Order: sequence, then C-alpha cells, then structure tokens
Amino acid sequence: QGGFCRTMRLHDVCAGWPEWMTQRVREALQGVATYAPAEKAWVPKPTERLSENALLQLISPEQMCYLESTLEGEQRLRDLHIKRLSSPDGIERLLDRLPNSSTSDRLQRRAVAVFVEEELQLAPWTLSSNFHLFKHGRCQLTLQGVADPSGRGEGHAYTRLLPRERHVEADADARPARSGLTKLTGTDADLRKLTTEDCIKW
Repeated sequence: QGGFCRTMRLHDVCAGWPEWMTQRVREALQGVATYAPAEKAWVPKPTERLSENALLQLISPEQMCYLESTLEGEQRLRDLHIKRLSSPDGIERLLDRLPNSSTSDRLQRRAVAVFVEEELQLAPWTLSSNFHLFKHGRCQLTLQGVADPSGRGEGHAYTRLLPRERHVEADADARPARSGLTKLTGTDADLRKLTTEDCIKW
C-alpha cells in the first residue's frame, strides 16, 4: 500500500551486491524487517519505514556521486561484454589457464587480455582503491598511462605500478652498463630471458 514493499526475498535484495556482502545484508535486514518462514521472505516492519526527508539524510551528495560513478563504470564494462571480472588483478593467471595453442592465437589472446586489463584499470572503484592504497604507502602509482583523463600526459592516471613494470624500469636503469652489447645483438636485453613474443619482435 502506498508503494510500501510488503515482502522481499534475500536474493532479490542481494542482487545489487557481491556475494561476500550477503551476510551483512542479512544483518541489515534484521533491523528493519522480520523473517517469515512460511513465505520464505522478509516482511518490513511498519514502524521502521522512513519518510522521504529521512531517506535523503541517510546519503550525502558525495555518496550519491560515488554510487552513480560506480553504476556508470559497471554499465561501461557490460557494454564491452566484461561481466565476470571486476578487478585487473589475476588476469595473467587466468590467461595461463587457457589451453595451449598456436603462436598467433596466444598473441591474440594476449592482446585481448591487455585490453580487458586496461578497461578494468579505468573502473572508478579501481582508481579509488589505488589512490587509497597509495596514501597508506601500500603501492606505487604510474601517474601516466591509460587512465590519464587528458589523453596526452597532462593529467594524472591513478593506475598501480605493477611488479613487471617495476622490473622494466629497473632494467632501464641498468641499460647503460650493457650498451656495448647493443652493437652486437641489436638489443640491450638479456637474450636468455626473452620470451617467445619478445623474440618474435626482436
């Protein structure tokens, strides 16, 4: 009556939350609803119904911006058919689990994996998490990259500096000592450590 939801099921309430939030959602429901075993649903308590003004006070304009930004980022990933992944972490491990195939297929899969990883790095929750970890000294930021809003190096990209990128920078610092080998091999990289893809490029 009056738009007041009579009953609600737990899986309907949890539809907009990740699975690990189910217990917290159930605890929140206990404060505003009563579980009806016969209907296997939750019945809201009439005394706990809030007015529109009270609901507006529960969320600030900044929190509403967080929510809208997250929903926009989620929809953008869905438009790109990225539905199961939400974090750029672990994509390398997922790629290694794929069955072996030809070199061209592996290169194509690698290109797709890089594209998916970059799109997940642009997600608002990923950028916010990176900045939070950086403030507490738990990661390093690249400041330049795919998340640069200007697209030409005039902004700051809050993307995490991955371990492999740190290794590349460390190798770059050590390159002057190996400059003499460049004349012989055409590259200053250690040929024993080159991957198949790097050998193809070389």
